[in-house]
Amino acid sequence: HGWIEVCGIPSKSSIETKQKFEATLRDMLSDSNQPGEIVGRVHTDEGTEFMGEFDDYLRKINARHTNTGAYNSTSNPAEEANARVQQTVRAMLSESTGGMLYYNELRGLVMKRAAYCINRCDQSDGKSSYERAWGEKFQWGAEEHKFGARCLGALPKPTREDKMQRVTVGGILVGS
Repeated sequence: HGWIEVCGIPSKSSIETKQKFEATLRDMLSDSNQPGEIVGRVHTDEGTEFMGEFDDYLRKINARHTNTGAYNSTSNPAEEANARVQQTVRAMLSESTGGMLYYNELRGLVMKRAAYCINRCDQSDGKSSYERAWGEKFQWGAEEHKFGARCLGALPKPTREDKMQRVTVGGILVGS
């Protein structure tokens, strides 16, 4: 399995898909200090959003574009990866403080967090996608908190009217 990255696209237009992919790739490479040439292949289904501008962009960055062909969930690695993310999302939400009640509000954030965790967990061969990409095992640290845990966030001073107002607000943790 390769690296899984999750991002929402506002429409199924090839232009918007290309723009979102370009921004996501830029952020991903920036966050990981990886060179742009590291993207060798992008695997999608045959959706029209992955043709035209999107396909042209992949050629421009010398990434091979493969697709699964007609929809078939059993032989489609993209569908299999999506199923793993969705299963992880359901498990994370069911274990979180708010449970499934927060599904619609937190879906995008929990999908990103699920992909983050999946990329760092060992797979059947004993290696994670993170280890394949960077050559070392990911070290889970103390800063990795449980998704959905109750937390407190600091309120900035300009939003407080006087010193007797609360300085924190309750929330639900959605990332590390």
